[in-house]
Amino acid sequence: MKRTYALLGFFLPLLLAGRAHAQPYWEPPTYPSGAPERIEALAAPRPGVVVAGARSGIYRSDDGGATWRQAASVSADALAARGDTLLAAGSAGVYVSTDGGATWGRTLANPAASLAVSGAGVYAGGRDGHLYRAAGAQGPWVRINTAFRDQQRHIGTILSAAASGATVLYQHEGSKLSLSTDGGASWGPVDALGASALTFADGLFYSNAGATLSSSPDGRTWTPLASIAPSTEALLVENAHIVVAGRVGLLIGEGRTRRFEDRSAGLAPDEVYALAADPSRRLYAGTSRGVQRSQTNRLLPAEAAEAPAALGLRLLPVAPNPARGAATAQVAVDRPQRVTLRLVDARGAHVRTLPAADLAPGVQAVPLRLEGLASGLYFLVLEGAAGVQAAPVQVVR
Repeated sequence: MKRTYALLGFFLPLLLAGRAHAQPYWEPPTYPSGAPERIEALAAPRPGVVVAGARSGIYRSDDGGATWRQAASVSADALAARGDTLLAAGSAGVYVSTDGGATWGRTLANPAASLAVSGAGVYAGGRDGHLYRAAGAQGPWVRINTAFRDQQRHIGTILSAAASGATVLYQHEGSKLSLSTDGGASWGPVDALGASALTFADGLFYSNAGATLSSSPDGRTWTPLASIAPSTEALLVENAHIVVAGRVGLLIGEGRTRRFEDRSAGLAPDEVYALAADPSRRLYAGTSRGVQRSQTNRLLPAEAAEAPAALGLRLLPVAPNPARGAATAQVAVDRPQRVTLRLVDARGAHVRTLPAADLAPGVQAVPLRLEGLASGLYFLVLEGAAGVQAAPVQVVR
């Protein structure tokens, strides 16, 4: 029950076209259950060890996904790892493994759909709308969001959760994010779009709420990552790199520069639902059919990692935002190039295209006419010789 926020109308043709000319980044898919099946969750606690969660069970591979064995015959919608201790959440409850996913035992009987791990404890998002917390993976578990939950009109499944110390975020299906800064003693809403994926890394929270967002350390304020298109189902932050994937393919970016590159070459044309990276930085993708492993442990090519200042093309945040009637975008280029700007809605449908422009090096201001548009979230898409970027625009009336 995950939502997809994708610029399919523009990015799918672009990414597919890019795959035809790129060297494969991914090894061929393997099938944990022996047949094509949607992979809901992944974890990679050790180099070469990967655990996959599916409706048919939990599977483990000791050779980087080449061969698999079933470790438990319970469904798993989410996996979380801390060293060799793993948690799996599914329709039968929450299960724990203390040996890297080789054996499993149940620790919480309540059906769950999401997990979060922090230094202050572990959290499970229930299908009943409750959030559960335990000091350790073995339990015991206590329900911590009862009072706040009872004030909500929608009490469906908790789709995603993330935690850092006493700061906890979770997302009910169809509602805003809920935030606690005291370990669950008190709760309040966060004025951000709903997210089917949440994570905490490098001192910040990240979500795929319409566009990929990063938060302040306390999770209260959120900033769109202007240089990346909206993500869909899967989100991973690993060693200062941001990975997003879904129906539009897979993009990897270096977090400091926000320079993202398409890494879909060799990835089966299936939607990506799960991502994981092992300690050696080898990347795994769980798709609607199986698991694929990256051919290298370099998340980005060496030249991109070693020259972060060479952006080539950058779309700066639109101002004002939210906007009424008109706004201004700023485009930075490091060499002369022709660029186009398109405005699409949150579903990826084309709204309007600005005339192509030949830009000189530097920062150029581009006026945007927004009159006649309905209130809502849109994305400004910039395409040039150096790549593609996108920035959100909130139109209000």
